[in-house]
Amino acid sequence: MCARPSNSATIKMTAIVPVDLLRRVRTPGYVILGVSTLLPLFDFAMSVMPVRMDSVAWRFGAFGLIAGAIAAPLLILLFLYVLALLLGDRKVVKTVGIVCAILTVFFIVAAGAFALDTLQMKARVQATAMNRFYLASAQAMLKLAISGVCSGVLAVSAFRRSRELTGATSRGERARSSAMNLRPSGSQKSIERPGE
Repeated sequence: MCARPSNSATIKMTAIVPVDLLRRVRTPGYVILGVSTLLPLFDFAMSVMPVRMDSVAWRFGAFGLIAGAIAAPLLILLFLYVLALLLGDRKVVKTVGIVCAILTVFFIVAAGAFALDTLQMKARVQATAMNRFYLASAQAMLKLAISGVCSGVLAVSAFRRSRELTGATSRGERARSSAMNLRPSGSQKSIERPGE
């Protein structure tokens, strides 16, 4: 019967090999994932120009487009979060959390605004196209709701891991400082405990 490896050995094996490898792709990984997150949003911005917030039809179309375009940036944010987590980059993990928290608030507001715009647009839709209108509206509302839940879950996870990384960093610094203080010096060598 084989003895199971200790937790410390497992942690060392999983920590040394991948982190060394990941550090080599740190900069290109962050750059490519960051650009890949922004490009779909840039395409969306270009497709809804010029902005006409006073138009119900424009708002209805814009919210429908963002509901369909946000899945890819959310997935890339998840990859960015995983890379930062594996590398122990607390600032990047926290940044992902902040971005996802902002997205969560946006999706909540967008879902409410889209529901109101749907009611206003209903009067403009012909009776023959009403079924398609209801289907498209329900699909967009569902996408906005799911995107809000996903970004909220990612935000909460990122904030929790960020706090854990902060605690791990401070514990590591304390361990290093205590190890430096425990080094034997000339004055410490002469001190003996009572009874020895």
